[in-house]
Amino acid sequence: MVPVQNPLGFYYRPDDLHYSQADLHHWLGVLRNLQIHWLVLRGSLERAVPREFIQGLQLAGVEPFIHVPLDLQSLDLQCIESQLANYAEWNIRYTVFGDRPNQRGMWKPSEWARGGLVDQFIDKFLPVWTAQARFGFRPVFPALEPGGDYWDTAFLQSCLKSLQRRGRSDLFQTMILATYAWTYDRPLDWGIGGPAAWPESKPYHTPQGSQDQRGARIVDWYASIASEITGSALDIFVLAGGVHPDNRRTSDQETQAEIHASLARDVLMSEYSDNLLGFCFYSLSAGADKKYIGWYDSELASSKSAESLERLMLAAPETKSVSSPIKPIAHYLLLPTRTDLDLSANWRGIEPLVMALKPTIGFSPEEARLARQVILIGESDAYPANCEHELREQGCAVRRFEDLESDEILLALPELTAGKPTNTGADHV
Repeated sequence: MVPVQNPLGFYYRPDDLHYSQADLHHWLGVLRNLQIHWLVLRGSLERAVPREFIQGLQLAGVEPFIHVPLDLQSLDLQCIESQLANYAEWNIRYTVFGDRPNQRGMWKPSEWARGGLVDQFIDKFLPVWTAQARFGFRPVFPALEPGGDYWDTAFLQSCLKSLQRRGRSDLFQTMILATYAWTYDRPLDWGIGGPAAWPESKPYHTPQGSQDQRGARIVDWYASIASEITGSALDIFVLAGGVHPDNRRTSDQETQAEIHASLARDVLMSEYSDNLLGFCFYSLSAGADKKYIGWYDSELASSKSAESLERLMLAAPETKSVSSPIKPIAHYLLLPTRTDLDLSANWRGIEPLVMALKPTIGFSPEEARLARQVILIGESDAYPANCEHELREQGCAVRRFEDLESDEILLALPELTAGKPTNTGADHV
């Protein structure tokens, strides 16, 4: 049986240039039809992913995962903190900075040659993870190159041990391991079971007849390493996976489709990994340079892999239950937009609610749709026509307080602060 939440997703594009409203509307139909839950959005330190694009995805029930693939030479903590502040305000829940730090090309030549690479990496990234936690994000370990110039499993193991030695085991409570899960033209079960199943495989050496982590089951190896060091298997997010981009140009499209369908089926049936947070195929659309083959072209024509995934999702109607939008905001106080209303005169009545719930406050019905509960103040004509109805249609629980001079808000606070279910029907106070 397919699980309630579809853990599949896509890496959107290999660039950070296509975030207009036209781009959003162009792809939303595809994402909805496939009931896609995740979309990895590539950003940069110079340019954040636009808020409007992010909110459009959230309203459609798609969870954005921001990837800023900076190298170790361009890590700027001040810029990172600035972006984290913005993304937190926009109700983004997942961000990852960095990319393949076990590759020589991600380092200054002098730093790579200096030795003590793991401790250098931890010195650079510990402030990043600390900042993520401070802004309410889960710290995410950047994806490593499978194998890599510095063998990825050895790099990961040494990094986790370094954090432990430094007394930062607290990060393990919420840390996510980002990974690349390419098949490399190997069977989908290559390396299944991790190091316990293939004890003869060592860093830089895979004996004949043995298997290693360089395949779709890389998650088994990372989970085993994390469990051994931290005492529990950390959540794993496959940032990009499937047939490697370089192989997609040369291998048979029908064969690729069979591989991707089998991999998607394993993920949907929870037969891939117990601690999988999400699995994103690469990539939804190709870059302008046509270097990679996307699952869909610019005209939304689907590849063989996309057609196989479409058929798989049509044959799994249970996934259609995953249709409610993500609601990253707990409470939203939607203030009236009528210019003739004096909010300052009624603030004393509103203030207890604000202090108790600490809601997001604004004038935007569009933003309010991202909230699980929306609180309205005053008569119905203080808001745009059909505003309340449309909020309920978007799955928001709506509570209205009309008489701010009474004690109705004070009487309702125990219920609101206790987080009890709110009537989603007509509920005027």
